[in-house]
Amino acid sequence: MQAILDSMPELKKKSVNISKHVTLTGEISKLVGERRLMDVSRLEQEISAKENKNEHYKGLMEILSQNYDKFDKLRLALLFCLRYEHDTASIYTIKEKLKGQGLPQVIREFWARENNENE
Repeated sequence: MQAILDSMPELKKKSVNISKHVTLTGEISKLVGERRLMDVSRLEQEISAKENKNEHYKGLMEILSQNYDKFDKLRLALLFCLRYEHDTASIYTIKEKLKGQGLPQVIREFWARENNENE
């Protein structure tokens, strides 16, 4: 009986630690679901690792047309634009789509500056 009583503080400490981990895991899982990060990360990985411009463009345009986080959209768009930097027609379409979705002025100024430098 004494051994059980002596181990109680250690068990309580472990219980609190497990509770923290379960709470964090739940919050992360909630964010992954709400932001649909599995879809975002799948496309991000494919753009980074595979050469399939048409499929990547199609996937990006689907995400840009749906209710995803603006910064996830921007990150994917930038990745595509870096990967396929010579496809100016697609890049123009992507930029216009993002502008129409209310990107912050800072990002618009970045695109404008890039256009002026390239002309």
